[in-house]
Amino acid sequence: MIPALLLAMALLWLPLTGMASPVLDDAGNTPSPSDPEVNDRKPSSAAGSAKDQGAGPQKNGDPEPPVSVIKLKTAPILEDNATNPAQGDQNPASFLRADKLSGQKDQFMDAQGHAELRRQGVVIEADHLHYDQPTDTVEATGNVRMIRNNTLLLESPHGFYQLGGQIGVMDSPHFSYRDPSTLLWKPPPASYVVPLPGSPIQRPPIWFMQGISREMDLTAGDKETLLNATFSTCKASTPDWFIRTPKLDLDHTLQEGDAHDGTLNFQGKPILYSPDLTFPLDNQRRSGLLSPIIGSSSTTGQDIAVPYYLNLAPNIDDTVTPRFMSTRGLQLGNEVRYLDPSVSGILSAEYLPHDSQLGTDRWFASWTHNQVLAPGLTFNANVQSASDPNYMNDLNTLIGPQGLVYLPRSLNLS
Repeated sequence: MIPALLLAMALLWLPLTGMASPVLDDAGNTPSPSDPEVNDRKPSSAAGSAKDQGAGPQKNGDPEPPVSVIKLKTAPILEDNATNPAQGDQNPASFLRADKLSGQKDQFMDAQGHAELRRQGVVIEADHLHYDQPTDTVEATGNVRMIRNNTLLLESPHGFYQLGGQIGVMDSPHFSYRDPSTLLWKPPPASYVVPLPGSPIQRPPIWFMQGISREMDLTAGDKETLLNATFSTCKASTPDWFIRTPKLDLDHTLQEGDAHDGTLNFQGKPILYSPDLTFPLDNQRRSGLLSPIIGSSSTTGQDIAVPYYLNLAPNIDDTVTPRFMSTRGLQLGNEVRYLDPSVSGILSAEYLPHDSQLGTDRWFASWTHNQVLAPGLTFNANVQSASDPNYMNDLNTLIGPQGLVYLPRSLNLS
């Protein structure tokens, strides 16, 4: 009976002695008692002593058994990239700091004095921030400064922003789309290959734009609507030219702006009105109307031309120019430009059916071409032709060189 009882007690004692196994450090080694990090950390009362953990009695002169230590890794400093839109976290964290913070758990937070809230894609600074957690909405008051998607900078006295839906309203904002050199996060440059053989073409930087408005509605993560807005691409604080419109829509996915009932002003004077004025938000070319050419002469009478630009490809464009001359009639002009690392050229033509004064059809054509055929071997062409010798004097072509007394025709291989 007694041996069986002693055997049961021994079996019960063995698992208890294993409970005092030490925790490994970051390198996978057992901490040494001489390690200052171990000696500086005392086990808490909740953890108990080695004896409480089931360690056997110590003999005199024996070293103390290693103490179980939980080592916390130091978190890296929060980098200034909370607005990086490339981080596709479905549940991004929010960071709030200020001189004074108060609030109620799972309900709201109030930040007073130098308040700043960061969430993936947006940074909001203000004198006072009130964050409502159930609606994920922040109200900013006083010296509001907001950066969205690392391109849009807003300064406003007051505004609301719903962080999850990326929608909000800013009152009387001054806005600007900043230069790439000022961005906290720089996206990698996009590239594409031209249709004709050649090397990739780097996309130019983001187009700068600034202005003011009565109200800005942030309707989506990539769209804004401004009411009673005045904006310009000039970087000066008082730009020479600007566009004033009661409603301006900006779409950053399409990289396009749309000004409704817009008026172009130069040095405070309105010079052009358009019921629907569209323009690019970057330096990429867009198809559309160019500035009209208006004039008069003794040979053409009242003369007006309205060019229309067609962006056919990154390295090919076309400009179609209808032209009305009161004493000659309606003329149509066309100019195609092409560019490749080894080839470039311009092909243009004008056609005037039935000149009102001469009663004949008149035309002009031109082709300039430069091409590298092989290392040290190039081909150049400059060919121009007209329907009659007086074409240049009578019609003053819009696409050909002015004041020519002869039309060159040359092909060179060198």
